[in-house]
Amino acid sequence: ARTAPAHTSIRGEVEARARRLRVVVMLLTVPLLALAGILLRWPSESVVPGYLAAITLALALSLVTPAVAHAAIGVIAPVLRRFGLLPAIAARNIRASMSRTGVALAALAVALSMSVAMGTMVGAFRGQMVGWIEETVVADIYISPATAVVSRTDARLDDELVQRLAQRPGVRATDTLRGLELEADGVLTF
Repeated sequence: ARTAPAHTSIRGEVEARARRLRVVVMLLTVPLLALAGILLRWPSESVVPGYLAAITLALALSLVTPAVAHAAIGVIAPVLRRFGLLPAIAARNIRASMSRTGVALAALAVALSMSVAMGTMVGAFRGQMVGWIEETVVADIYISPATAVVSRTDARLDDELVQRLAQRPGVRATDTLRGLELEADGVLTF
């Protein structure tokens, strides 16, 4: 082993090694960011390059988070001193133990970005669903026959009932639809 047992328990030695690795890790992010860019522009109908680009981008940004946090805390530390001793000590401790806090910050950044991504995805899906419903479901009232079984392949509305409902005051238009699920060429269709 290159490290003496006594040195492994010294926190300063660990932090010094982490500082030396910071430059190597930051240099590693450059090819990862380039790979993410290539994957985003990959000419494919598949979603796989997009997913790989997202994972690569998350990895690259999580690797650079400790160095960015170290620099950012160095910039805001003088401002924090104006708020008292406690914020200044907290900033100094975060910066001094970046080998531990950097991992926590990177994990927090990944979790936050995934939360934002999920919120964006759910919001986009909801918007698409609302648009589809507004275009597809345009009637005020939908009537279907009550059946005791889940399958409604043989259920029908009585023609006389449909005529009486169409003649009621306030009914502008009626439309009937009878659907059946079939398998065509191995694909279930409606």
